[in-house]
Amino acid sequence: MLDPKTESALDRMSELEKAVSRLYALYASRFPSHRGLWAALSAEETEHAEWIRDLAGKVRDGHLQVSAGRFKTKTVETALNSVEKHILDAESGKPSALDSLSAAVALESSLLEKDFFRIHVEDSAEMKSTLDRLAAATENHRAKIQQAWRAARSEAGL
Repeated sequence: MLDPKTESALDRMSELEKAVSRLYALYASRFPSHRGLWAALSAEETEHAEWIRDLAGKVRDGHLQVSAGRFKTKTVETALNSVEKHILDAESGKPSALDSLSAAVALESSLLEKDFFRIHVEDSAEMKSTLDRLAAATENHRAKIQQAWRAARSEAGL
């Protein structure tokens, strides 16, 4: 059985991944020099949302157990609000390519630092596997974006 707080947190985590996907899709449309990077990351974020929805469905169906309060709704909500602000900025044309890369590095780092994907001892093998994949993918995204950020800074003479 899925308690309402955990259900809400998982739903919001999926929404967070979809919002990050939207943000990266906006960046892809705005910055042709990094279109390939942003488009690939956007597609992967959509896949991450599916992983979380699948996990939530298995918990809802009773196939996986999650302890109450396992995921913190407030932390997820704060991250989602931040991403939505970046989306508004991107839609208004405010950020430069370098600013967008900086924001994305900070976003991916924040997801890792807030322990969104921290594994608990009581987590099932499938829960651990999904959280491990999400953490590894987030690390990979951060590394790719940092590499593009360093190259952009170098090109700008910074």
